[in-house]
Amino acid sequence: MEQQPIKDKLNIQISEIYESLSRVEREAARKASSGQLSVSEMHTLEAIEKGRGRKMTEVAASLGVTISTLTIAVNRLVQKGLVERARTDSDRRVVQISLTGAGHGVVANHRRFRRQMLGEIINGLRSDELSFLSKILDKFQDLIQF
Repeated sequence: MEQQPIKDKLNIQISEIYESLSRVEREAARKASSGQLSVSEMHTLEAIEKGRGRKMTEVAASLGVTISTLTIAVNRLVQKGLVERARTDSDRRVVQISLTGAGHGVVANHRRFRRQMLGEIINGLRSDELSFLSKILDKFQDLIQF
């Protein structure tokens, strides 16, 4: 059986899902921050939150960006009162960044809004369909890991 029509359809579906999820993500970032943050800034906050007092190099690596790119983003987030930076006592060259209370609040709002929107999206699926979708997405994620 010819698989090309199925592959073409999957290509379109994946592109459309990506675009839809990007719109959802933009809306979640906008609502969580009252229109003050971009999606990339929200991703930066989430990456910083994953560890208390994370080094700039760790956060940059987790986001797949250069230190200079992260520095620009962190400067904006510091100005917005969402991130704070500090030098370590053991090595003054090392900069650690962490979320402020306001930063934690924005990330919590973002997650809550994203969960709500996802809940609305998948609400129409039966339990067996959700289970099947989860297995397929696990497999898909395994296949696209680099």
